Amino acid sequence: MQILLELLKYTIPALVVFLTVYVMLRQYFNFEARAKELDFKAGHRNVTLPLRLQAYERLTVLCERISLPNLILRIRTNSMTASDLQIALQVAIQQELDHNVAQQMYVSPELWQIITLAKNDAINTINHVAKQMPADASGLDYSRELFRYMNEKGATGLDQALLGIKKEVSTIL
Repeated sequence: MQILLELLKYTIPALVVFLTVYVMLRQYFNFEARAKELDFKAGHRNVTLPLRLQAYERLTVLCERISLPNLILRIRTNSMTASDLQIALQVAIQQELDHNVAQQMYVSPELWQIITLAKNDAINTINHVAKQMPADASGLDYSRELFRYMNEKGATGLDQALLGIKKEVSTIL
């Protein structure tokens, strides 16, 4: 019995010290791991933030470039028929989107979907107005009808896309 009490006299304090050291070291290593993770994320953010901002800038330029008034002024020539202009507008929109497709890596899936819907809205507008045009319509007549239709329609999908870009940028700054 005396030996057991002597053994417990040394064992219990040793267990208390061991558990205290174990808990303290575990907390220390957890803290260090979190600190390293935060440092990594901060360093990662310093690298990705400029890329994300550049993507938002490029998508803003995309929206401006595929807006129908800008496209019409950039693409239409006097010799174009309505169908020539319709095809040229559709091709230009698709090429612009293809040129910027990699930007979706840096923006939210929701924003990319808004951009895609805006592109589809512009193409649908082009096709809707083209269906109302006579077969022998000139590109000038078609472009006038597009401008008239857009004025009546009001806000477009591209307007919504630009608002989405601004909203998302405000959340990361």
